[in-house]
Amino acid sequence: MGMDILGKDLERLILNIYRDQLMQIGIDKDKARRFEYIDKEGLYGTKGKKYEFDIIVSNGYADIIEVKNPISEEDIVTFYEKVNSIRPVIGYNIKRLIAVAVNMDAEAVDKAKELGIECIYGHVIRD
Repeated sequence: MGMDILGKDLERLILNIYRDQLMQIGIDKDKARRFEYIDKEGLYGTKGKKYEFDIIVSNGYADIIEVKNPISEEDIVTFYEKVNSIRPVIGYNIKRLIAVAVNMDAEAVDKAKELGIECIYGHVIRD
């Protein structure tokens, strides 16, 4: 349980660091709530798989935020696939996917552009 709390605190810290950049794209981080879904039946993928993100709902549309550090290309693909696989469960039209990190791989930035995911980050990591 300790790690989970640490994870949530780190997420909050990262969202605080980028509060201004988030506001510039119309995201009020204080309105973010945790969206959690456990696929007990295996309807959308592996049985028992847990899907969780931060979600902000306004005017019936949802912005979905992935906060992680660092973010790799694989993380971007996983985020994209996770959200798209459970779209019917989310219950809102998805407006944007947004990835937030202090450090992001150059490949992750390219992949996000390709998939239409907005990115907010501090540093790009190049190999």
